[in-house]
Amino acid sequence: MLTAPSSDEARRLRDFFLASGYIASGIQAQLAVRIPLPSYSPQMPALLARTAGGSTFDLLTRCFFLGQPASEAAVAVLPADILTLLQRCGLLRRDGAYWRPAALLTPCAGLWLASDTFDYRETAQARDYVMPINEPALTLLDFAVPCDGVSVLDLCSGNLMHGLAAGTDAKVVGSDLNPRAALFGAFNAALNARDDVTCVTGDLFAPVAGERFDLILSNPPFVISPGSDHPFRESPLDLDDFSRRLVGEVGEHLNEGGFCQIICEWVELEGQPWQERLTDWFARSGCDAWVLAANRQLPQTYAREWVVETSHEPGPPAPQRYAAWLEHLTARGVTAVHGGLISLRRRTGGENWISFSRIEAGLPGKPIGAAVRQGFRNRDFLHAHPSDAAILDAGLVITPGARLESKAVWRGGSWHPDAMVLSVDDGVPVRLGLDANVIALMERLEQFPTLGGTIADFARAQGLPIADIQGQCLGILRRLLEQGCLMPRTPSGT
Repeated sequence: MLTAPSSDEARRLRDFFLASGYIASGIQAQLAVRIPLPSYSPQMPALLARTAGGSTFDLLTRCFFLGQPASEAAVAVLPADILTLLQRCGLLRRDGAYWRPAALLTPCAGLWLASDTFDYRETAQARDYVMPINEPALTLLDFAVPCDGVSVLDLCSGNLMHGLAAGTDAKVVGSDLNPRAALFGAFNAALNARDDVTCVTGDLFAPVAGERFDLILSNPPFVISPGSDHPFRESPLDLDDFSRRLVGEVGEHLNEGGFCQIICEWVELEGQPWQERLTDWFARSGCDAWVLAANRQLPQTYAREWVVETSHEPGPPAPQRYAAWLEHLTARGVTAVHGGLISLRRRTGGENWISFSRIEAGLPGKPIGAAVRQGFRNRDFLHAHPSDAAILDAGLVITPGARLESKAVWRGGSWHPDAMVLSVDDGVPVRLGLDANVIALMERLEQFPTLGGTIADFARAQGLPIADIQGQCLGILRRLLEQGCLMPRTPSGT
């Protein structure tokens, strides 16, 4: 059982980890991975080889990132007081001739975050398993908008990573149905010197009834499976109903202008576009909604991948498991399973907008919350300028960090332009192929305060009547604005 360290003990541990290089960038440099991996991972032999040097960093990484036991000789690199402290806090325990980690301790976002080991997941108590940091959790953190307010709710909090990392200067509440999550959350708050944290237990928003927050982040159990034997990952309701319920209730717990961001999966049903289905989720939320879809899988692929993912777990043989999973989906008319990020912002006093996008250029792998916030501003602009007449007197500029890559092919003794691709540094991932005319139109945005002036000058340069190209130009600019390549011109003209 973990025991939260005192403030002095926590400081000593953090100082020791820093001095040993046991930080996220150190692990990335040495192992080229950013999340803990179970012992059955095919990468494990290579990771163990990279941490075989016997240094303090190697020991900490093997024990607390890879979950491996250490011999008495290996543990000898630890100062006696640190070994005693790790043992007293419940992070390390003696097991015969070895020392075994009782929890993983993962460096992330300037924090050290305890969670259960992968070995615990295989025990009879696994239903209360607190998951280690994983890729969906990191993706949600990468997309999290900067918290300008004073209150953050980490919903389905697990080890409380999102609350601690996103709410650095805010009051944080972590809420999870699993009581052990509150224990890990309290431990991680103490270890990282956070005294403005409360951990509560209960079903979704029940523990925070009547409270409102400036930012809500949630990595709920969303895997769509035939059963819910693993509450830490599988939706407790049929198909995606748990995520739908979360979205439907979140508006009542956001302050005006507050954001909620959820990473989850949702189904596409036969005969109904998934966008239409999700639109109904947001109808009574009182929020603007931006859905960023990242992947789409057919039922056969989804079932096969999860059977492979869970092949090490006890249960029926893989063919039976696959058949049950596929039947669960197809019997309900599921034609595809989508995964991505849903961002909502509480806004009353007008009609809320809904926007659907698809990430075509891969996940960011770095924080882009400011770009997500700008994406809401861009959509506010489009919502406020619905017609061509309304938008012609407004202005747009190219987003800072926009990058144009030009490729050419060698042909006939000279280089010929072949492709031009636009992307945005530190933005929502996008890569758009553009032609020379679109680039010429974009370049004029900086020269004219209004889109009307921009298009008029472009039309003169092309020798075309404005009326012939105005609608097409505005359609292109609207798309570039939605993709984050453009942004509204501020009153100062910047």
